[in-house]
Amino acid sequence: MSRPDNCFVKRARLWAAMRDMSAFTLSQLAKRAGCSYKVAYRYSAFLCEYEYLRAGEGTRSVVYYLVKNTGPRPPYPYQGLRDPNTQQVVTDSHQQVWNALRIAQSCSIQELETITEVHPKNLRRYVGVLERAGYLRLLQRQHRPGSHHRWQLIRNTGVAAPIVAGQRAFDANQLKYYPDLAEDRRP
Repeated sequence: MSRPDNCFVKRARLWAAMRDMSAFTLSQLAKRAGCSYKVAYRYSAFLCEYEYLRAGEGTRSVVYYLVKNTGPRPPYPYQGLRDPNTQQVVTDSHQQVWNALRIAQSCSIQELETITEVHPKNLRRYVGVLERAGYLRLLQRQHRPGSHHRWQLIRNTGVAAPIVAGQRAFDANQLKYYPDLAEDRRP
């Protein structure tokens, strides 16, 4: 059996078990779905990130509650989360910012806040990583109150948003880290 099929089967078993139990610990979920604790943990963490599951405190361990039961087919990762029951793609905050930058080509932090509805602190952090990694260039630095810095997208490598990896970004489109530390060490 190929890896993608195996992942789909595991997700389907986990999702079916979650729908049957509605409240569970990871050990209970792994046992019910017939998979490892690690696989149950990863899929549960993914669903928590998109608010399909909510974690609460149990007597001995964390209890998870299914809060979005959208249907029999399991949600899966695809540029965020794809739910085949609703045909919606729920994108994470980095993907929202990346999509906005690709469309606008240049904009301010305040414009990105309005377009994406991403928390300002997260937005500034992500824009900072993109600038250090060479994806963005500061066009205008404003020092007056009420004025805004403008950023321009200078490295549009594709649909998938760069993934933050410390102070660098991993480009899933090119399978490469930016800034490339090997290039920085060359004489």
